[in-house]
Amino acid sequence: MAVASKRRPLATPVVADAGPLIALAKVGRLALLKALFACVQLTPEVVAELAIDSGGADARTLQEALSEGWLAALAADTPAAPHPFLDIGEASCLAYAATHARTLLIIDEKLGRREAHRLGIAITGTAGVLCAAKTRGLIDAVVPVLEEMREKGYFLGEKVIDAARAQAGE
Repeated sequence: MAVASKRRPLATPVVADAGPLIALAKVGRLALLKALFACVQLTPEVVAELAIDSGGADARTLQEALSEGWLAALAADTPAAPHPFLDIGEASCLAYAATHARTLLIIDEKLGRREAHRLGIAITGTAGVLCAAKTRGLIDAVVPVLEEMREKGYFLGEKVIDAARAQAGE
């Protein structure tokens, strides 16, 4: 992911799946998305997942971000077609990004990332967001944040952590 300025958020249109949002909220780092992108769009299906899947302080943090407007719920468009291997939130993000040129998709799910590559959609994941945040001076280190996410129940494989470690130079 290219990073232009260390001060201003990127103007890239962004849509996010629920998983990375929940992971960042769990470790108190959701606002990194605001600093990096100014606005992150969510499909109605992802908004519904956030209401179901997140709990406690995570849910409050996500709801506050939605009310502030930098996490922006998209209007109900054409519903995403069911996908045999993805949940409805991931499928809706893929459908949105596929029909909106130059949209960056934030997604961690392996099969979703594979499908995005097949469709030619630009992607990053939670680790990529953290690496961009480190590059911009928003955090000091990536790996401790990823390890905290794992401790709080977010699945991240060793390959992801090793790749983030290499990319971040840690």
